[in-house]
Amino acid sequence: MDATKVSQARALFAQFGKLDSDRDAVIRAFLALAGDNVTFEEWNQFRSEFGVQYCEKHQKANSDAVNKAWSRFVQCCATYAQEQGFDFEVPAKPKSTSESATKKAAQRAIPEAVAKAETVAQLDAITRPSDAVAAAKLEASIASKKLSLAKAEATKQDKTAKEALNARKTALIAFIRKADAAQLTELEAMRDHQVAVILAALPLPVVQKTIVKLEAAIAKAPKTKAKAKA
Repeated sequence: MDATKVSQARALFAQFGKLDSDRDAVIRAFLALAGDNVTFEEWNQFRSEFGVQYCEKHQKANSDAVNKAWSRFVQCCATYAQEQGFDFEVPAKPKSTSESATKKAAQRAIPEAVAKAETVAQLDAITRPSDAVAAAKLEASIASKKLSLAKAEATKQDKTAKEALNARKTALIAFIRKADAAQLTELEAMRDHQVAVILAALPLPVVQKTIVKLEAAIAKAPKTKAKAKA
């Protein structure tokens, strides 16, 4: 950032700290000075200049106080931008491309991949590290995630089975209630509302067996012939 820009920013920050200053005017001027494509390096230099001006006014201020004051200033900028209807975004710190940073990023990516995996195939596709200790920890994490996936799948299947069974029960009860006497020859003890009462009171495994028996009985029940039209 050139010296002129630094000097202008310094003057704005000094003005912002005064009680009688027009803070909106200072913020507006600062945002215009920063521009739309301010880099992280430039933003960091603005922050340093702000700290210098803040410490000149508050000589006993420590780094924590400076950080809090800068955060308040940035928040004021964000609020002003929102009120004026335009975007304001603090530039993100660029990711380091050093060998150490790349290695750490790769290490973080592994547990993230395990956490995000939704299938066993995705877990098996995760690259195992060459380090024996790291590989053992990863395998333990993957095994735990596979167990969680298996439990989730079992719960899903159980829910689906229960829903299908309930649908069969509902359909069967509706059929029995509409059936005539001949169709209910072998179901005489479970006619009308008693069917719903009995089935609803039974445990799920018993209900399933009961439904199978009832369906078999209905299949064997004699059908009445339709009345001839007059």
